[in-house]
Amino acid sequence: MKKFVFLFFLINIALFCFAGETVWVYESNGVRTAHDLSMIDSLSFVTPKCVSLSPSEKNLPSTGGRFSLNINTDGPWTATVSDPTALILSKTSGKGNETINVSAFANTDNKPYTETVTVELNDGTKAHLKVNVSVDDEYVYSDIPDPYWPPFVSKIIEKQGGTFETQVSSNTYWTARCSESWVHISPSSGKYDGKVKVTVDSNKDADDKYATIYFEAMGGTSISRSIVCGDRISVSPTTKKIRFEGGSFDVAVTSNTEWTASSNKSWASVSIEQGTGDALFVINVASGVDKAKADTAIVTCTTTLGKSAAVTIYRAEYTGAGENVTDINGSSYSTVWIGGQNWMAENLRCDKYDTESEAYNASWLTDNTIPTSEWYTDTPYYTDASDKSKWDKDYDYYDNLTDAQVKKLGYLYNWAAAVGVADGYDYGTKPFSGNRQGICPNGWHVPSRAEWQTLYDYIYSDKSLTSNEVGKYLKTTSGWYDEGEPEEYPQGLDSYGFAALPAGHGYGSSVSSVGGITFFWTATPDEVHSYSAYTRHLDYDNDYLDGCGDYKGYGQSVRCLKD
Repeated sequence: MKKFVFLFFLINIALFCFAGETVWVYESNGVRTAHDLSMIDSLSFVTPKCVSLSPSEKNLPSTGGRFSLNINTDGPWTATVSDPTALILSKTSGKGNETINVSAFANTDNKPYTETVTVELNDGTKAHLKVNVSVDDEYVYSDIPDPYWPPFVSKIIEKQGGTFETQVSSNTYWTARCSESWVHISPSSGKYDGKVKVTVDSNKDADDKYATIYFEAMGGTSISRSIVCGDRISVSPTTKKIRFEGGSFDVAVTSNTEWTASSNKSWASVSIEQGTGDALFVINVASGVDKAKADTAIVTCTTTLGKSAAVTIYRAEYTGAGENVTDINGSSYSTVWIGGQNWMAENLRCDKYDTESEAYNASWLTDNTIPTSEWYTDTPYYTDASDKSKWDKDYDYYDNLTDAQVKKLGYLYNWAAAVGVADGYDYGTKPFSGNRQGICPNGWHVPSRAEWQTLYDYIYSDKSLTSNEVGKYLKTTSGWYDEGEPEEYPQGLDSYGFAALPAGHGYGSSVSSVGGITFFWTATPDEVHSYSAYTRHLDYDNDYLDGCGDYKGYGQSVRCLKD
């Protein structure tokens, strides 16, 4: 009885059928051949031939280069190149798996070139390696905007996704890819200029999704462009300073969806209340009412999904000319508003305390008039800084002042006379509670140290200063000179109309440094020394508004501040 054995030998892609001592070999082409089983040892099995190369494509810069090529096969092979003047192989034949070197010459042309390495087996089976060599000064660009501008993304896609095209420009081969799988690029490679379609899947997350698209030339030159999928909105500017008188300015909205605009203050209104995508609208700011008060408004632009961007508007306190004020003697003074403070724009020249002053009808006064005394005493006194007979004759620089300026120099007061106390020393170091009217007209007062600091801080901020240059914005534009020197030093700018003049100061029985310096009393006594009070001063040779403690008996100017 014959035994039949069926063996499926899949590796050789043939079916062997054994019947007794006969084997039938079924080849893959369907032909059946009979063989004597006794001859099985001498039967030659023909295996299918295959070969693969790694890499199968190689991109090189214009300088060319050398790299390794892995040949994967179990049979004999030969290797050739398409252009021996462009490529050189370290070995052109072999058997089985092997690694050879491929060298590519530099590209001296203005176009990229592509050559091929072919590895062939004895039966004609082939595998190919493509070698791409770029050009010198290769480039690749995309018309997607560069990301280095607010909101720091190149492309904004609505939350539901979408498709857009970008123009790629290059002088060589290039590839395009994305960092995220929810962005699809087609085609992903090209040569020279071409269009690329970018498809973005919808964003089902609550937060924005970000991705980066890379465009790379074959020599390694690359650019990247970032995209975001989600509602986006931004505004420019985000802050705006407006004068007290009001005004208007444009706001640019950058968005990829519908939005609304609204203000939290009635004095800041918008020209349009809703829009779609990029747009421009106007914010109108009405004039303020209270000159001493600054205010802030916020205009907010909000998308349908709740994302928002805002413009913060700072409407300043009033700065400009104020109404004139008259003292008890009938002298009129111009005034100026600076950062919400209403200052006299001239030095005080009054010798009587007004009806609401703390010193009015004081027992140590006669007819509420300040007694004229010697400079070295501390009882209340004043002197007329414009009286040249009292000016220190060691210096003649006061002649540089015009007659009009001399008339505005005002009186010089010791601290007791300025704040309206009988004796500065006896008063001591305790600060006054609230405003101190002193020698100022009703409704006005001698400014405190803190109120002078407020003036300093406003100018420092308003002029965007980085050092103490506040003084030059307060000093007059002429009249400041060195003692005894004809040379004129840099004058002030008087940017706010404060018109600070170099009235000098009193020592003993005379006035010195007229034309070169000025001191202003504050109502704040020194916290430690009973003989001293705080003052502010300006000099001819610098732009500072300085402060220090000074002897209460010295004669200094007074600038009154409105209550």
